[in-house]
Amino acid sequence: MPKRRQSGSKTAIDPHERRRIEQALDRLEERLHGLLEAGVVSGGPADPGTLAAAGLPESAAMFWARFNGIALPGEGALVHPVDRLGAAQAVAQTEGRLRAGDLVIGEEGQELYVVPLDPWEEGADVVVVDAAGARAPEASSVAHLALGWLGELGVLRDERGRVRDGVLDKRGQLEPSVARKLLRRRLDFDPDAPRPRLELARQLREAGELRGARTELQAVLRRAPEWAAANEELEVVLAELDRLER
Repeated sequence: MPKRRQSGSKTAIDPHERRRIEQALDRLEERLHGLLEAGVVSGGPADPGTLAAAGLPESAAMFWARFNGIALPGEGALVHPVDRLGAAQAVAQTEGRLRAGDLVIGEEGQELYVVPLDPWEEGADVVVVDAAGARAPEASSVAHLALGWLGELGVLRDERGRVRDGVLDKRGQLEPSVARKLLRRRLDFDPDAPRPRLELARQLREAGELRGARTELQAVLRRAPEWAAANEELEVVLAELDRLER
């Protein structure tokens, strides 16, 4: 995770983090080539002058330097092109969902994706904000967010964008096994993503796999130690483990 930044600054990232993001961008490019018929839309690279004026931290700007946004079919998840970031920011500010220093970078349905002022405090480089303003650390970088989306897309849809057999039940809801597979696929591409790992831990707890849930939650808290939801979930799991052991 990059160092703390001030809003609009371009704080340098260390060489290890740069390599990690570059590798994610390379993987993203490879997967995009295999999804041209699936309805994924991406452009790039962004205009250098427009990108520089956007005031993004370097770890985020690396994404637009290769891809000027990305949009997925059906699911509605997207990272805005760089020339639309300002408009998205203005709309979100009128809704009152942002904290000081948040930079809006994408959306999915009613949820916003933002680069926060202090990734260390929030536990991730990309934070998701729901319609009520609740926040969760979503992804370790913008590049890993987009890469994880493509990983999920491969679970849900075939090469032509059609929903795969066995993904939905008779009510049109995700099959439980598919829901867990989606989370594991996201974590394959972004092991440092706290929110998907917390959701996996919850699924494990509900399935009675308490020790597995504890392991996942401990991994979440190594990355986002201040995240209240993860701490609360770990308390629930530990209490249930203690009850069973007694």
